[in-house]
Amino acid sequence: MSSILTVLALLLVMILFLILGVPIGYTFFFVGFVGITLHLGVFQAFSLMRQTVYGETQNYLLATIPMFVLMAIVLDESGILEDIFDAMDSWTKGVFPGGLAIGTTFANGAFAAMSGSSTAGAAAFAKIAHPNMKRFGYDDRLTMGTVAASGTFAMMFPPSIALIIYGILTETSIGQLFIAGMIPGILTAFAYVIIILAWVKMNPSITGEAVETDSWSTRIGLSKPLIPALLLILFILGGLYFGVVTAVEAGAFGAAGAIILSVVIYDMRLDGLLRAINETLRITTFIFIVIIGAMFFSRYIAITGLVTDLIQLVTALDIGKYQLLAIIILCYLFLGMFMNQIAILVLTLPITYPTMVDGFGMHPLLFGIVIIKTVEIGMVTPPLGLNVYVASSSVDIDPWVTFKGAVRFIVPDLLILILLVAFPVLVLYLPGLMY
Repeated sequence: MSSILTVLALLLVMILFLILGVPIGYTFFFVGFVGITLHLGVFQAFSLMRQTVYGETQNYLLATIPMFVLMAIVLDESGILEDIFDAMDSWTKGVFPGGLAIGTTFANGAFAAMSGSSTAGAAAFAKIAHPNMKRFGYDDRLTMGTVAASGTFAMMFPPSIALIIYGILTETSIGQLFIAGMIPGILTAFAYVIIILAWVKMNPSITGEAVETDSWSTRIGLSKPLIPALLLILFILGGLYFGVVTAVEAGAFGAAGAIILSVVIYDMRLDGLLRAINETLRITTFIFIVIIGAMFFSRYIAITGLVTDLIQLVTALDIGKYQLLAIIILCYLFLGMFMNQIAILVLTLPITYPTMVDGFGMHPLLFGIVIIKTVEIGMVTPPLGLNVYVASSSVDIDPWVTFKGAVRFIVPDLLILILLVAFPVLVLYLPGLMY
């Protein structure tokens, strides 16, 4: 009981630090150090900190992160984002009701396969999609709701940074996680299209004036610049699927290919490449500190025996696996409303993963996809959905306007989450076929 009270007190300290703006990586180190000191003494705390920092920096899988981050930022700097938006809109506008919103949805999905960052997709497409859709009279609720919701695709489609973090923290195959996220991600994209079609059907005025359909030659012409980048993505996914490359090697090929394409085809200059490298270093440093701090915090959790006690408590209460999973999902939905996805994962996985996977036998791939999907929903859930605020601030729109549009997409998200739990084959089928 004393161990549980100590953990709860330190978790309250952690929450206070986060509210005060202390970087989460340093917060993990502080709380872990204090906790281990209280249990084992200060010398043992210093020893475990040294072992953790040295051991985790030698983790080969960490090399996956800078590679895919560099790939995403280089492609973004190349200007391909505008090409993606123009091409997707060309294929859908005038063809379907709300075609520009559907095009934005698919464009965000394509960018997700290159970026791995939910907030980056929301911010980038808000700047591109909003002016274009406003020009044709689209309601801001539809425009911004679509942008904020479809930005979450980056958490499910490879090379999702969230899936990489989950794989590293739980020692689950990153390649299998990438493949496992494909069907749920595709289902989500088409569910969003159905919501847009239904919304426009019930309220046709929300799309403003009619939009002319582009000719086939225009569509093909706008799509041609995307072919090299799409081939690069297919090569990476194919290599992972057939076991030709590991996740780290795939990231290295992706980064090298992105640089070559951006310089040779998309005419990126040296200053753009240098900006991409500098931003990669900044993001990677932040993620590494968070991961290493989380691992140190996990050692403290292991020392307390909290997970074992929690499993015994749940068993004594006679709570079933799915009842416990429902409670965990509700907690993740709440956290997702106001915390960064990386922060949520590193804060909670040391407790939730062993409880569900080791204690109740849930498949680690299934648990990972369910948790990532849940956190993804929280990114657009009022009152503090992060993606909504990021997208709204990018174009100076009232966040509540964006929330009014984004909440419509929460319903299909929740339905798909239920489907994933009810039919694990949607997650496990493709990884089961891998090499």
